[in-house]
Amino acid sequence: MEDYACLCATEGVRYMGKNCDELYDACSFAPCADCTSRPGTTQYHCVCPHGLTGDNCTEEVDECQSNPCSGPRSMCVDQQNGYFCRCPAGFGGRGCSTHVTDCVDGPCKNNGTCVLRPEGFHCHCAPGFQGRTCEEDVNECLSEPCQNGAICIDGVAEFHCFCVPGFQGHNCEIDINECVSRPCENNATCINEKDHYE
Repeated sequence: MEDYACLCATEGVRYMGKNCDELYDACSFAPCADCTSRPGTTQYHCVCPHGLTGDNCTEEVDECQSNPCSGPRSMCVDQQNGYFCRCPAGFGGRGCSTHVTDCVDGPCKNNGTCVLRPEGFHCHCAPGFQGRTCEEDVNECLSEPCQNGAICIDGVAEFHCFCVPGFQGHNCEIDINECVSRPCENNATCINEKDHYE
């Protein structure tokens, strides 16, 4: 079986194909996936995906060249398709230009203990306080700990109950037995009531 091959001209307008009857498409031989060419010439242009550059999209873009980390003493770390900023203590945000409150600023109130975290800080509150910066006094009376009609007075990490007559104890939970002193004479029976006896 006989076959033939055509050697296409390389001068002027270029052609390709078995019979040299198709305009030359340089993208057929380009080392990139997304390509545009000028038919009949060897000129082609690779359309690079995000993060790559160069004639054949083989070079990685260094996003740190534009100095995106603008905060003081910040450091840019280049990554494929992006970058991130290493920020010094007290700064954060995309370019380390935002002042971030941390333990250096003493944000924890009411003797709260500050713990440094990657995203800022966290306060461990002293007993009796709560909130992001321990700014809120816990109202221990909200749980209604005082019994038998007593009045609750909130304190710092404590509460006090003011008992109505006839009751005692930390939470006014004890009914005072007025008959203990044996106030009745002549063999009378004593009956203990809420705040008195009969």
